[in-house]
Amino acid sequence: MKTLRLCFVLLCLSGCCFAAPVISTDTPAGAFNAQGNAAYEAKNYADAAALFQKAVALVPSEVNYVTNLASAQRQAGEFAEAQKLLQGALESFTDPDAINKLEIALADDHFFWARALIKSDKRAEAIAHYQAAAGIDRIRRPKDAGYDLSNLGSSFHVLGRDAESLAAYQESLTRRRALPAADQDKDDEASSLGGIITANLALNSYDAAASAYEELRRLKPEAAPEYEALLLTAQAEAH
Repeated sequence: MKTLRLCFVLLCLSGCCFAAPVISTDTPAGAFNAQGNAAYEAKNYADAAALFQKAVALVPSEVNYVTNLASAQRQAGEFAEAQKLLQGALESFTDPDAINKLEIALADDHFFWARALIKSDKRAEAIAHYQAAAGIDRIRRPKDAGYDLSNLGSSFHVLGRDAESLAAYQESLTRRRALPAADQDKDDEASSLGGIITANLALNSYDAAASAYEELRRLKPEAAPEYEALLLTAQAEAH
């Protein structure tokens, strides 16, 4: 079960592109930032990070320079460096909007760090980063919290920690259903229900799995056959 996540950053990250904030290039720091943007868009992340670092060194009070640097470091695989940068900035910035941007950037760092660890077959280490991302997104980006929690549930399941997997999937479903109507997505909700079915089956909770299946069938009928097969197989093995 693949769970996707929206990315909200200042530049282009993992295929999601957003306009960078308009910052004057008339100053040395602004010029370095513009050069960093160009390097980032060309996927030269190490060069971008070096240029953004120069901008930060000149004007450490510009939060967009800091988050741009963190984004470039993250894309270069320097997750720990990005975390250190953002946590340090959170100790010095007091403006609420700046803090919001820094915390969102930190959540993204944790999320994509977790994804990188999973690719390196280090799923147990990834869990702490999914949890950290969810801790921030529960407050800052409720929709993204659903992705964090669903990925957390998947990781727990792969590790055989199905009680924790179930709890994560259940929270992701609850949070997705609590979103404003415009932000709700039946595919996301179906993903959570699928995880709940899978976790319940692993825990031999067939009635709970069947109940979640009925919800899934009503919500997204085309997804039902896959989980119906899982239910039938589990019931047959139980007998």
